[in-house]
Amino acid sequence: DKEFVKFWVNTYIRFDTCSPKDKKQAEKKCSMSMNGFEYVMVNKKHIWNFEHSALNELKKFLRMF
Repeated sequence: DKEFVKFWVNTYIRFDTCSPKDKKQAEKKCSMSMNGFEYVMVNKKHIWNFEHSALNELKKFLRMF
């Protein structure tokens, strides 16, 4: 469900990628709202790196299916 996915992406960005300093401007720096979307896409590119080595074990597991 599209709304469910958007909810979890927004929750991930707000609680797992937001530094204490950024939390002071959470609407702009820690959300996928219209105000924060551009900031997140430009300044937090690392959260969209699906080639990161931390994902290798998960990819290996998923390939078994």
